Amino acid sequence: DRILLQSIGENSYEIIEFSRTRGILLLTLVFVVLVLLIGGKKGFNALVGLVYSFAIILYFIIPHILSGMNPIIVSLIGSILILIVTLYVSYGFNKKSLSAFIGISLTLLFVGILAQYAVHALHFTGLGSEESSFLLQEMAGKIDFVSLIIGGIIIAAIGVLDDVAITQASTVFALHSMDSRIKHWELYKKAMEVGKDHSSAVINTLVLAYT
Repeated sequence: DRILLQSIGENSYEIIEFSRTRGILLLTLVFVVLVLLIGGKKGFNALVGLVYSFAIILYFIIPHILSGMNPIIVSLIGSILILIVTLYVSYGFNKKSLSAFIGISLTLLFVGILAQYAVHALHFTGLGSEESSFLLQEMAGKIDFVSLIIGGIIIAAIGVLDDVAITQASTVFALHSMDSRIKHWELYKKAMEVGKDHSSAVINTLVLAYT
């Protein structure tokens, strides 16, 4: 096994962790190859969007939270930046991606407002114990840990919302292309039949993801 050591004195070391670099790189390579083989150009675009999402989280969201900015505002701005690029890279600039973007943005605002109310009403602190509270406040006294919880809820919701919104938009456009004479109300009702199935599946997905 490859391991990481820490010096604790002259010629004395302790094992602090296994080195997982090779394994992670191998799994990443397998993942990329499968995505490209199955998804082709769309798979490549999805990978570009994924790299961009990580870049926003690592170089925008985390640094701004650590600098003392409100995690909720930072998370919302970061989420919008992620959505703008990933939706258009994956699906192009068209009515379908635009409608999905509007739907996700409005839902994220709703999620933020509801999460803020729930977290404050239930008196969450964002900290696990008195010991962790003392340690974290010493390390990062500027951070509002309650807002950090809400920011985490917002960011965690993006992935599910992205999938649901674009699929719902695709459903509406597919139904309309089958019969362009269909009335708006009928189109809405047909799309909502799919939407109800989506909602049922998403409830389980979100609970499992947050768990």
